[in-house]
Amino acid sequence: MANNHMFDYGEVGMKETIEILKKNNILYSGADSNIYEALKPAIFNYNNVEFAFYSLCEHNDLFLKMIVPATENHYGVATINDNNLEKIKTISKSYDINILLLHLGRENLIYPAPYQKKFFNDYSSFFPIILGNHSHVPMRVDEEKNKLIAYSHGNFIFDEFFYIKPSIILNNKKFKDYQITYDLPSPVKKPTLKKWDKIKRISIILEINIDEKSKKIEEVKKNYICFDQEER
Repeated sequence: MANNHMFDYGEVGMKETIEILKKNNILYSGADSNIYEALKPAIFNYNNVEFAFYSLCEHNDLFLKMIVPATENHYGVATINDNNLEKIKTISKSYDINILLLHLGRENLIYPAPYQKKFFNDYSSFFPIILGNHSHVPMRVDEEKNKLIAYSHGNFIFDEFFYIKPSIILNNKKFKDYQITYDLPSPVKKPTLKKWDKIKRISIILEINIDEKSKKIEEVKKNYICFDQEER
C-alpha cells in the first residue's frame, strides 16, 4: 500500500481502498489511519513459519511528494525514514521471515542508484528479503547466503489507458479524437492514450523457497515474463 499513487483519489480513495481490503479479508501494509497502523506488517502463516511483509515509500524526492505521510495522529502512507525503519526493525523480532517492500528510486532506470544499493544492503541484515519497485522496468536481483535483494520487479500487468482532464485515468474507454503518448503528460489538454514500450511490459517473477526448519532461503528461481497487450 505504500506507493506514490495511494492518494490519487485523496483521503476518500485511501479509506475506501482499506475498507474494500478488509471486507474481502485481504491483508495489507503500508498505509492506514496513523503511523502505528501503517507500519504493521501483513502476516502470513505457512507450515508453522510466520512471514511478515512491511511496506514503505520514499518521500524525499519531488517525484514522490504526492502522498500524505502517516503520523501519530493522522492517516497516510508509511514513508522511508530512520524513525519508521527503527520501529519495524523492533517489530521484526517477533516473526520468522521478514520481507521489506520498498517503493523508491527513479522511473525507467534499469540499474539501481548508488544510494539505493547502499540502503538495501544496510538493511539486508534485518530483512533477508527486500523487494523494491517504482522504476516500472526490471532491475538486477542480488543473491547472497540467506539474502535476496530485488531492486525492481518491473510491471506485472500494466494496461494501456486514457488520461482526461485533469489527468484522471480511465480504463477501457474509446474516444474518436485523442492523442497518443509514451510518457506522462501534464497537463492533459485532450483525451490521451498512454502506451507502454516493450521494456515496461517485462516483469520478474521470483519463486523463493524457504527451509521450514532453519527458516532460511533455500533456493531462488527467476522467471521473466512479458505481457502482450494485443494477445492479452
